[in-house]
Amino acid sequence: MEKRILTVFAMLMMSGCGDFEWFPENAPSATITASTPATATDTSTFTNQCGVQTGSTITSNAITVSGITGLAAISVSNNNDSRYSINDGPFTSSAGIVSSGQSVKVRHTSATEAGTGNSIVTTTLTIGTENFTFKTDTNPCSSGTNTF
Repeated sequence: MEKRILTVFAMLMMSGCGDFEWFPENAPSATITASTPATATDTSTFTNQCGVQTGSTITSNAITVSGITGLAAISVSNNNDSRYSINDGPFTSSAGIVSSGQSVKVRHTSATEAGTGNSIVTTTLTIGTENFTFKTDTNPCSSGTNTF
């Protein structure tokens, strides 16, 4: 019996030694940063679309993330049900992480009006500190281009 008490006492004494904390007050937090900003080239930007149907879900072309090392934060503007998808995965509006080489698409609901000043919807995708926009217009394209 004495050996058990001495063993328990010795264990309790040893656990109080050093900088070890059983229940630390401040748990470490994770921070995700990109060492270089995300970039887009002519082949990796969203193509705007005009003449789209009103009140419809419109999906962009895919862009490829480049110019970052490691992981970067990714988020999408919160308007007209804006969402993004990484590598053809499920669409989400929640913030996440992305890495170089992954493909990203965005989608949103087009405007409910045509022929007015409220016909354009813009979704902004943010990767790291860089913003990329995707626009749709329910009005017909002017001069056969997607510039508006």
